[in-house]
Amino acid sequence: MFRGRYKRLEIEVGDFIRASQGMPAVVRPDHWFLSNVFFEAAAEADDERLPSLSKEFIDFIRSRPAEALYDYVVNTPKEVSRMAVQKFSEVSNKLRERIEKRLLDHANESIAMRRRIYSALLMIDEIDLILGYGRAAGMRWQSAADIGSALARRMMLEIPTYYIEREITLRLETQKRGISENDFRDMQAFCSVVAYSDHVVAENQFRVSLFR
Repeated sequence: MFRGRYKRLEIEVGDFIRASQGMPAVVRPDHWFLSNVFFEAAAEADDERLPSLSKEFIDFIRSRPAEALYDYVVNTPKEVSRMAVQKFSEVSNKLRERIEKRLLDHANESIAMRRRIYSALLMIDEIDLILGYGRAAGMRWQSAADIGSALARRMMLEIPTYYIEREITLRLETQKRGISENDFRDMQAFCSVVAYSDHVVAENQFRVSLFR
């Protein structure tokens, strides 16, 4: 299971900052981006938003990862599943509205200019996370001014998750049909796996051409 977006960003942003400042790299396992604890695809086991989970419970899941995931999928109450799907749909609709508005606002701009605009908007949306990851890496960042424009531009280009999110969003904007909820499901999956996989299998050629 690929780890969730925030864990990937924590590592990616931290490693980028240390490299850019000439700090020693943190030694990590080769496959740090994978977890055999199924729910870490969304949130780490020590995430404060989750209920307190015992070490024994986590160790049990790690010892039987496929069985634990199967049990969760099969036995989760239907009302919980419906609520999760509804929440995803609500977030997807808001994101779709933002993308469609941005596309209308910048319809006459070149793809290069839209790329720069989206990089700036992504940086603005993520600034609190980036500042926090920077402080965790030893930087005394309190605002975007502390990061500096040159380093901020490099972040959107060199941090895998941000780069892939930007490029896929630009491709979604330029397709001839409207954006669907399934596009966001595919986007979420592709953003998780593209940077760390040798091969990615999609459901059809259209998806491959859209997200490659």
